[in-house]
This record gives sequence, C-alpha cells and structure tokens, in this order.
Amino acid sequence: KLQKRDLDILSAVMLIDTCISSVKDLRKDIDNEFTCWYREADELAKTLGTQLLMPRTAGRQNNRGNIAGTDPEEYYKLNIAIPFCDHLSNEMSLRFAKEDRVSLSLLSLLPKHIITTDIDDLIEKLQFWEPDMPASSCLRRELLTWKKQWIDSSTETQDNLTNIIDCLATVDKDIFPNIHLILSIGCVLPITSCEAERSFSALRRTKTYLRSTMGEERLAGLALMNVHSNIEIDIDEILKMFVEFYPRKMFKKSLFIDE
Repeated sequence: KLQKRDLDILSAVMLIDTCISSVKDLRKDIDNEFTCWYREADELAKTLGTQLLMPRTAGRQNNRGNIAGTDPEEYYKLNIAIPFCDHLSNEMSLRFAKEDRVSLSLLSLLPKHIITTDIDDLIEKLQFWEPDMPASSCLRRELLTWKKQWIDSSTETQDNLTNIIDCLATVDKDIFPNIHLILSIGCVLPITSCEAERSFSALRRTKTYLRSTMGEERLAGLALMNVHSNIEIDIDEILKMFVEFYPRKMFKKSLFIDE
C-alpha cells in the first residue's frame, strides 16, 4: 500500500499510525490473541504430523528466550509473542516519530484543512522551509489571505482539491509565491525511494535500460562515465593500463609491456 504511485504523505502517515495503534492494541490483549494464534499453529502442526514442544530451558541462555513456562503455549507467548510485539511497536514508534513529520505541515495548506488550521501554529511549522521561500516576510499575510479565500469558497470545491498536485494548479504564483513554492516541494516528496531512486538518478541509464547484472566497481565506473560524458577519454591510455594490469600470453609481444 505504501508503494502506490498516487499515495500522499498524509495517507501514508495515517496508515502508519493505524498500524502502530493496532500493534499496541494487540499487545494489550496478547493473552486472548495468542490463544487464537497458538490454536492455529497447533492445528497446522497436527496436519503435518508433528506437535508443538517446549524447548529445554537452562540456567543461562544467550541465543534465545529462556523464560520458563508451564506449557508450550505459555512458553512461546512469553519468549516470542510478547517480545516481538514490544520490539515491533518500539521500532515503528522510533522510526516514525512525531518530530520527523515536518512534511505533514504542507497538508495543512489544502483547502479542507486550512479553514480550520491555526495560522500562527502553521507558520511555526513552515519555518523549516524559510530559506527556500522567495518572500518569507509575507508568509503570514499570504496564509491569512489563502485561508480567507477557501472559507468563502463552496464546500464542493474544497472537497475536490484533496491532494497537493490539484491544489497547486489553483495557486496564483504572483499572489501566493511562498505557498506556491511550499506546495511545489510537497509534490516531489516521495513516500518511499522504491521508484524515485532510479528515476531521480543517472543510475537508471545503465541499470533500467540494460537490465544487466554487474559488480559494484564496474557499475560505478559506467555510471561515472555516463554522468561526466563531457570529459574526453584517451582510449589508447585505457588499453595500455589494461594490458599492464592484466598481462596475458597473447600480450607478450605487446609494445606496452617491458620484459
């Protein structure tokens, strides 16, 4: 879902928050949830002609969980299910921390959000892009005018502009230069790098079209040659280096090798 081409940052964050919340709710009700999981695993084990057994516990264990349980179900719940849920919840919360969501402030400029947004709070968040703004001193007046414009508009018009790209098309660059630039930045913020990595780099010239598999050193060399195509290359010098670095019998009579 997060790799869809038309997914915006707000939808992505909402999906992430929902996922984190689901994991936390699952952890709170782990006793009931794990009972269902264990039953399914037990049925699968019976189908395969085996059974779920509790591994031996030792006084000291370094490579796996060692919490003693009265039966296999309790053992796997204490040593696998609970630690996994805690780890997943903590890692996702750290990876998608609230402090790292600066780009969310861009979505407050959408018509359906700006009419209920506190301008002073929004200005504080948008200061992150102040160095890029053409007229940062006029940002407050722009935002107030922008908000007034959409308050006076119809609800239908507001509902039709649900993404940054459509909203950018309605912005007059001469009247709202700062807002136009901020929304332009928002349009090129990818959710993931799964597609952007090649489309934004020269690597696609050697990988996407050739569909070839090669070593890192060779790939880097071809990419540099393509990027710096304006530099003239002495082919004779390259051949000489090749013969010197990789001597073969067929090159014994080469003028480039001193015997």
